[in-house]
Amino acid sequence: MESRRWLVPWTICRSRKAALMPYGRGAIYNMGFNRGVAYFKRFLKRDGILAVSEITWLAQRRPDELTTYWADMYSEIATSADKIKCLEDKGFVLKGYFPEPASGCIPFSLD
Repeated sequence: MESRRWLVPWTICRSRKAALMPYGRGAIYNMGFNRGVAYFKRFLKRDGILAVSEITWLAQRRPDELTTYWADMYSEIATSADKIKCLEDKGFVLKGYFPEPASGCIPFSLD
């Protein structure tokens, strides 16, 4: 089963308080999205931008096998709306969001 079409959008947002642009592909995933966003925010300067990539459900309905697998592997997996709300709750203003094209994903299979 091919799962990459369900995962890995990118989000770019601007901090209300913050001019650096920290970026580390996968760094937020390693820390947990909520904790990582809070951590990186403290490094931003005024009008700074935070660019993150995060594993995110791109559809409300998915195969049960994928939902079960990712719930066990990464409890913070959620929809893009949930991730954007988390950013807004932490004082960020969304500047852009887009799913990474399949050509940019590493093939992954549960088989």
